[in-house]
Amino acid sequence: MSLIQKHYLQAIIDGNLSFGVSIGVVGMIVGGLVLVGVAIASYRKTTRPVSSGWKATLITLRSATLLLLGFCVLEPGVLVSEVVPQETYVAVLVDDSQSMSIRDRANIPSRHEQSAELLYGRENIIGRLGETFQVRTYRFSDIAQRLAGPEALTQEGGRSALGVAINQVMSELSSFPLAGMVVVSDGADNSEADPVQGLVDASVPIYAVGVGAEEIEKDLNILDVSAAKSLLEDSIYRVQVSLSQRGYQGQRATLSITSEGQMVAEQSIRLADDGNARRYTLELSPKQKEILVYNISVEEIPGETITQNNHHTFFVDNREKRPLDILYVEGQPRNEYKFIRRAIKDDRSLRLATYLQTGPRKFLRQGIKSPQELSDGFPREADELFEYEAVIFGNIDKTLLNDEQLTLLQDFVAKRGGGFMLVGGLNESFIDSPLADLLPVEMVYESRLPSYLQGGPRHGHHPTGAEYAARLTKDGEYSPILRLDSQDNKNREKWRGLPDLQGVYVTGRAKPGASVLIEHPTLNYQNNALPILAAQRYGGGRSMVLATASSWRWQMMMPHEDESHQRLWRQMLRWLASESRQRVTLTLDRDNYNVGDTVQISAQLLDQEFEADNNGLLWLQVNDPDGEVEELPMNWELEKEGTYTQSLIVDKEGVYDLSVNVPSQADDDLQAQAPLIVTPARREFLQAGMDSGLMRRLAATTGGRFYTVGDVGQLVDDIAFSPNAYSKQELHSIWDEPLFLYLLIALVCLEWFARRYKGLS
Repeated sequence: MSLIQKHYLQAIIDGNLSFGVSIGVVGMIVGGLVLVGVAIASYRKTTRPVSSGWKATLITLRSATLLLLGFCVLEPGVLVSEVVPQETYVAVLVDDSQSMSIRDRANIPSRHEQSAELLYGRENIIGRLGETFQVRTYRFSDIAQRLAGPEALTQEGGRSALGVAINQVMSELSSFPLAGMVVVSDGADNSEADPVQGLVDASVPIYAVGVGAEEIEKDLNILDVSAAKSLLEDSIYRVQVSLSQRGYQGQRATLSITSEGQMVAEQSIRLADDGNARRYTLELSPKQKEILVYNISVEEIPGETITQNNHHTFFVDNREKRPLDILYVEGQPRNEYKFIRRAIKDDRSLRLATYLQTGPRKFLRQGIKSPQELSDGFPREADELFEYEAVIFGNIDKTLLNDEQLTLLQDFVAKRGGGFMLVGGLNESFIDSPLADLLPVEMVYESRLPSYLQGGPRHGHHPTGAEYAARLTKDGEYSPILRLDSQDNKNREKWRGLPDLQGVYVTGRAKPGASVLIEHPTLNYQNNALPILAAQRYGGGRSMVLATASSWRWQMMMPHEDESHQRLWRQMLRWLASESRQRVTLTLDRDNYNVGDTVQISAQLLDQEFEADNNGLLWLQVNDPDGEVEELPMNWELEKEGTYTQSLIVDKEGVYDLSVNVPSQADDDLQAQAPLIVTPARREFLQAGMDSGLMRRLAATTGGRFYTVGDVGQLVDDIAFSPNAYSKQELHSIWDEPLFLYLLIALVCLEWFARRYKGLS
């Protein structure tokens, strides 16, 4: 053991120095002064005259020599904390997840190879630890398992759960005298919990060895894909891809989407700055009525460190669905009513039940499912109105609705999560009613409007009754509601080709939080263009206003084969109704799963008034990728009203189809479906740089230390000499250390050379 070792030096700094010959502090001071006095006396007279400076140097060298001899005569020693050999344990955890297979640069070993070399090769940490400790070695990814040797490391773990593995090993060794834990990992933890915050025992020091580069030099990385899980008929499907890169700033690459090996979308992109993420959008138009699986990829560029993160798999549920039920109440026969009905006539995803006032106390019902539907006019009870997903009003009179029905309509949007749309103007008698509260624009009494805005579209020669070209706002230009073509330039071209609208029902400004999608090109109110189409969220639902009754011109004045009018109305009504709450819904805890993951499944059950229902008997049916069917009971969550849960371990790649059926007093049982896709693991390659911050926090929190591959040689001694509950104080003599002999010889030689240089005998 050498004195220069930091453990002895630290012990001296900490005041753990003692002497075999005890003469006390006063005796040491007096003895030191005597030795210095002897050195001074020996140079009081010299055989040749020397300068005072040289005399002081010679006295200093002789004093140091005498003091060092005196120090050794006192037999100094240090108290050092060290473990009792073979009586304490050390656990070694080795990361065996997929990210350890990464070779950070072409000319260096992989992270796994570096780890194996540290533990079993050149550094032989396992062997060196075994000289002092009982060693228990584990490999881990999502859980920890005993490790027999380096050949058992596979780098196949699809998840790194560092905290889970540490806690598991601490629990297994809780009855053993555990002196410390060595964790060899890149720290790329992708569990949901913070490993440091979740430590069950922070008293066991963790010695963390970080393997791998903190930043990947060259890499394209698909971070996330955002896409709806289901699609309504003939809708454009938008896929948003979040992509980051390093080493290829400003270069071009190709994003592509394939299905069953066939290219369905492709886009050339320019890569963002190093380390920054950029979002790109691709559009699809799926036709097959089934669950469709897509693979999105960014082309591999030569020199990439990791290519596994260039791909992502997702799905869309394009199966036939129950039509969305929409109630349309119209106050008088007009072209808008006729053309709206015509626009969705052949759309199987929508059912439009209409209630049209044709004259005084004369009404026409169309699109109804039964003779009883709307037989008493607009619904008066929640269970009747809540059967619809959306409600449209057009030019209605106050006599059609009472205050209770208006309040019910407000509950329909806010509580049931339905959609509401006003087509045309709003009778002034509704301005102070709940109906006006629903709208995304402020309603203003005509008398308070500037004169040039009064009169409304009833007067054709008035500015508000003139023809105008609909002007898309920025929000409208990129809104899926108003999309006529997947390509931006073609979409703008088609909008420019639409016939002019005629007439505008003047409203106030858009409410905070509302989006104006179409505005009037020339008319303004309070320095804002008059909104033609505006939308907003209201409570749990949505609302929209179309401040004109002339959208029928987009069909009547276009070639008969042009379907722009149909497309726009179908998209608006789907947007209005598609996110309305259902009485039973299935939700999953994540969007993507890998083989071996546990899926947490939750079902929300509501009664006919859309209140939480805790009295359901729910069974979950699971159809796996091989067509095998399993039924599992769902358990009511005591702390969550109307919520039922179940978990499922997915052990096969492919699409699982989950469904729940709830017996109902109505004609049809309630049903909900939720497909999920299980893919090869890729999470290990998403944020794959070595996380030194996490590793340092683990070490600091537990009283251990962090090491890089370059300084790991100190690790074994650090554990052996670190104070812990199982170490003891040992006195080590240091007076006979070789360092003191070398120092003594050096001092004597220096003095001899100095004397010879000055000609002294």
